[in-house]
Amino acid sequence: MILHLFVSGLKLGRMDLDKKLSDISKIYPDATISKRSDLIEYIKASDLKKELILIKCFDKKLNINIHVDLYAMESLAYAYFDIYFEVDLELYELLVQGRGIVYNLFFHSEINMDGEDKGFASILLQLLILYYNFDKLNKIQLELDDDPSKLTDNIDLIYQKTGLHYYSMDGPAVDSMSLGPMHSMTLIEDYKDEIVIENDTWEEISLSDESVYLDKNFGNFICKKEESYQFLYEHVMRFTIYQNGHQFIRKGCRSFLNLIRKKGLLIRKNIVENNKNPHYWKELKNEIEVLDLNFLEFHADAVDCSKFPKDRLQETYDYRERYDKKNRLTNDLTFQYLNEVKYAISNLSTPSHVHDESILQKETEKVNDRILLLSFIAMAVSAMGMMQSRDIAFELKVISGLAIFSLPALYYLFRMVQKRLSIRKNRIHEINRIIKHKTEDLEKSKTELETVINQEDDDFPEGFKKEIIEEFKKDISKNEKMIEKIKTKL
Repeated sequence: MILHLFVSGLKLGRMDLDKKLSDISKIYPDATISKRSDLIEYIKASDLKKELILIKCFDKKLNINIHVDLYAMESLAYAYFDIYFEVDLELYELLVQGRGIVYNLFFHSEINMDGEDKGFASILLQLLILYYNFDKLNKIQLELDDDPSKLTDNIDLIYQKTGLHYYSMDGPAVDSMSLGPMHSMTLIEDYKDEIVIENDTWEEISLSDESVYLDKNFGNFICKKEESYQFLYEHVMRFTIYQNGHQFIRKGCRSFLNLIRKKGLLIRKNIVENNKNPHYWKELKNEIEVLDLNFLEFHADAVDCSKFPKDRLQETYDYRERYDKKNRLTNDLTFQYLNEVKYAISNLSTPSHVHDESILQKETEKVNDRILLLSFIAMAVSAMGMMQSRDIAFELKVISGLAIFSLPALYYLFRMVQKRLSIRKNRIHEINRIIKHKTEDLEKSKTELETVINQEDDDFPEGFKKEIIEEFKKDISKNEKMIEKIKTKL
């Protein structure tokens, strides 16, 4: 028998498969790589790691080769990993006890990778996560300019170096990611009919040939006939991608709503404090317009992901009804989130529209300055006529002339200095706000790290806690460097 476990990785962006193709060959030098378009356009990389062995499950010693295939897709930078290996009936019965196959693999199994014994969960952090090039991305992030006007340049720079075009919220959404056996259903190839289907937990879902069964308690599929395998594999793959894609889109919507909430609180604070600074309201309007366009790009791809997955598996009517109903509910929930974000952005833009008169005021000030300049000119013409009189001393004429012509220059010089000081003050205020925001996030990450350190080891798969702590430390170090970089602009 062969057991398949499926793991999904997603990021808020679109992967350029042509750019990523050569990168995958460097990340996984052992793999056999090809680009295909039979289901959708994707890159398949087979056998990512040659020396990967399952050595233990509970107390049972093993020596089973583990194979890992990658299906890399464009939308949401989806990476679909198929982890599969041979199992006998004894190992199968070990894995299905208690909380089921996925839990027992991650919490009660060990592997040998690169000659070192590790917990099964290390496959996630030491093999699968490599696809997203985090070390390379962290270095690129330190090169980025955090000036909002450089947003497009930053996204383009990351795209050129990684092949991933990130969506933007308050900047490229590089930190939003999911990786794991989400909505994961195992699939078992049992062509010798070793697993006995004998109780009510099993449901036959194929129409007439008794080839495909579903464990209703744990969501495990068993394929009894090889001719049905490809149809079942496609069915499981499409369902998993659809469910995880929508779940991740909703996660993106929650990130947008959280960003809108923070901006809303800051706007409320400025309204309460009666902030009349026209520079602030002008920049706010630009921020919200950019936010709206950022969401528009995300929304367009989210709608494209809402197409119901269709496959060639011939299921029973009851199973098909449940399958379609779950997909419809998933789709409806996602669109509720998308509509909430649209509504929130619309409300967020109201205060900036209310303060549009500040722009009108600025234009009025320009008109007043021009009228004042004309007044100076009129006064200068009159004064020049008076200075032609022979009764006025030459020295007085020179002093009067200099005074008349220097008044406009002094006025405009004063206004220019005043505006520059105001812009500098507001710029420093904004930089301090960004530093405060990032410092709060940094402290939150440190608190989360302390929580992980203080948690019991039993709460994590074996060896996984140490690797999680290392990832936290890398992220904290990166954020500290970014804060120091921003401080240099003060």
